[in-house]
This record gives sequence, C-alpha cells and structure tokens, in this order.
Amino acid sequence: MKTVRTKTVALHSASSRPFFRKNGGETSPSAAEQGVKPFFSPAGTTVQPAGKNEPKGQNDAGRPALKRSSVTMPMIQRAILRPELDNWFYDDVPFRPSQNSDPRNFQETRMLYEEFQLRYPGKPPNALYTAVINNLNANAVNNRLMVRQAVTQEEMALGLQNTAPVPPVPATNTVVFIEHLKMRQGSYNWAGGTNIDFRNWLAQVNPLANPLAIGATINCWEAILASAAHAGLISIADLRNAYNGPANQLEATLFNRLTQNGVTVINHPAIPPANNIQAGDIILIEGAHGPLSHVVAAIAPDVNDYNHVVVMSLWTASAQGEATAGGSLAKTALGELLLHGNTVRYSTL
Repeated sequence: MKTVRTKTVALHSASSRPFFRKNGGETSPSAAEQGVKPFFSPAGTTVQPAGKNEPKGQNDAGRPALKRSSVTMPMIQRAILRPELDNWFYDDVPFRPSQNSDPRNFQETRMLYEEFQLRYPGKPPNALYTAVINNLNANAVNNRLMVRQAVTQEEMALGLQNTAPVPPVPATNTVVFIEHLKMRQGSYNWAGGTNIDFRNWLAQVNPLANPLAIGATINCWEAILASAAHAGLISIADLRNAYNGPANQLEATLFNRLTQNGVTVINHPAIPPANNIQAGDIILIEGAHGPLSHVVAAIAPDVNDYNHVVVMSLWTASAQGEATAGGSLAKTALGELLLHGNTVRYSTL
C-alpha cells in the first residue's frame, strides 16, 4: 500500500412458525441462502410467485397484512421483510436477505433487526415485535432514527420499559458526525451531479435547524457534507462558497476543502492492505468522473484491511454491480465499492 501523508495541492479543475413473502406467497429458507453476504440484490428485481422454484412452508392467514404502496420501486411493495425477521425471532436463524428482496425493504428490515438485537439481546416481546412492524409499514420510507423512535413509541404504548440506548456523549465533532450519518441510514435518493434539493437546503436562513428531508434527492458527497456541517466539521459558509462559485470549479473546491488537513493515498488493490483509516475519515474514490467519483465516510475502521472498513455510502450500486440500498444512504464495506486500479484517498476533516 502506498501511503503518503501530504498537504493538499489545489486541484484545477418456532416450529409452528409460518413463512411467507410480501406478496402473500409461502416460502421457507433454503440452505443456499445461508452465508449470503450482507449486501443487496439488484434494483428492480421482482418477487417470484409463491411456490415457484422454491419449497413451500406453512401458511398463516392470521398474520397481519404487511404491505404498503410503492414509493421508489413501483414494481415492488414497500414493506418490512417479516420472513427474515421471523427466521431470527422464532428459530435463531442468522439474518440474511431474501434472494428477491427490494434493496430498500431489505435495508429497513436490517435496521429493525439490528435495533432489536441492540435492545433485546434475547427476543423482543411478541406484541412489541408486531406493533413496531406495523408502525414502520405505515410510513413511505424509514431511516434508522425512525426505526429507533418506532420501537420506543410502541414500548410506551404497551407499558414496557424504555430500552432506547443512551446517545454517546459527543466528546468530539467527529463522534457527532458518525452518529448523525448512522441515524440517517435509509434516507435520501441518489442522483448524480449537483442537486436542487441540496442547493435549496443551503439557501435557507438556517439550514442546520432544518435538516435535509428524508426523501431529498442528492448525490454521494452531499449526504456526507450535510452530516459534516451538522457536526461542525465543515461550515455552511464553506459549502455556500463552493456551490455559489463557478460550476466548473465546484469539485476542485470541494476536494481541496475535504483534504485540506492532508491526504493519504491507496492504490487499489494494495498489498499489504493495512491502513490508518479512522472512524469519521472522509474517503474519496477516484474513477472515470475524477477524484470525487464517489465519496463515503468511515464509521468502523479495520487497520488490517481497508477493504473491510465499514462506510456510509449513498449510491445505487457497488463496483461489483450489486444494489447497495436502492439509492438510499447505506452501510457497506469499502471493498464493495472499489474496482481494480481505483485511487483511494482518505482524510480527516
């Protein structure tokens, strides 16, 4: 791995437990699904009719309907994927995606799974389990903050103890930045280039008092910049200066601001893959569209292998062509976003 720390040079330019899918069809998990990586099936995949090319399980007409109207993918019902949760809740089967999961549905389900794991290491009460699913399915879209709030709301409604985790003491701006990104997992809709939703947010008198809408259409770096601004790692003035300047200088201005404290370079694939990426670092992946072809933020480091660094990424696909959350802010591994020959830079704001 080539790592060079430099100052930035300005750029110029249960057994009775039923299985069923969202369409009401029956299914049971196949052994082949064990060990599926925690990433996502291609966007636009449709759900197979019940019984087609898969074994049948038990049916349970008494389960509540768990569908809601489509928002981002018209061909697929938006819903929490209860079969995946049931596998864990009743049978202690490791959480994994269905082969035909809508990426956004899977991501929302995974967030709920992780919240239950955090708050109920055994199993949540049955009534709470169902109430939270129905709560979330009443929304067009959910992010991690909404998942946390839904569990707390239903605990209160059922007279249960509030198990919400105590937020970490924000000892540093970087901690605030990481937590802000984590709570917005599932938010936004990716679109390339600069976007009017981000510009309109910046144009407000006090953008930080009015966070970007959960359904805002923005690009990868705009998702990172919004959280960095909220955490005080970058100023609204800096962002306005970049966006109000010459359009052909925007990316150069942003690059210089993001790397002004120095930058380390990795030429992928690097051998050995040891690295010094820290939680909160900004990672810039250079590609066909320049140094800012994709911008992510590290939330969990791995000093032994940069490919395993966990990042927050807003994009529609990974470098391997797998959908990363249907174009919403997702948690993934850095290596899933890289192609052979990519130049990767990381910096601390």
